[in-house]
Amino acid sequence: MVNFRAEWCGSCHIMAPVIKDLIKEFEGRITVGNLDVDENAGILARYGIRTVPCLLFFKQGELVGQIVGAVSKKELAEKIAELLQGP
Repeated sequence: MVNFRAEWCGSCHIMAPVIKDLIKEFEGRITVGNLDVDENAGILARYGIRTVPCLLFFKQGELVGQIVGAVSKKELAEKIAELLQGP
């Protein structure tokens, strides 16, 4: 999972502890990277990111899901669990 975020983004700060909790909850099953959008404009264009926070989910290097905006811990946990059990 890649967390596209910005220091100036209030919703990104709201999501930070949610993501931190889920990293612990899914320890050993997921890898999470944080990407500062202000320092990585080329990557934003590559994936069509226009809003932060934006979470992109990858499986074996392939984009398999996306969540845009702040979401609840439950919603994010459900998305992660769904992708972990997928085909």
